Amino acid sequence: VMDLACGVAYRALVPFLNDTLRVNTSGGTVSDAQAAAIENTVNAKLASALVGPGAAVATSVVVDRTNDVLATKTLRVTVRVLPFAYPAFITLDIGFTANI
Repeated sequence: VMDLACGVAYRALVPFLNDTLRVNTSGGTVSDAQAAAIENTVNAKLASALVGPGAAVATSVVVDRTNDVLATKTLRVTVRVLPFAYPAFITLDIGFTANI
């Protein structure tokens, strides 16, 4: 699942590399509208590739809105994948009772 998420996120983010990004008027940070557009684009592709087919429960994408993109030339993006649970153990409590 993680390998698939890495590939999908990479392919979704590459078009933003060396692209024109709108920044805030002070601080050089990516604008909220631009960050939201990137988050929506990447998350939609992740959801389509992982959540839709049943490989993961959910995905999350967050663009760092505190990083000075003008100075660092780096867009910081965090991707998280919520996997399905696969229990390795089961604990059972069973017994007699006088009332149910």
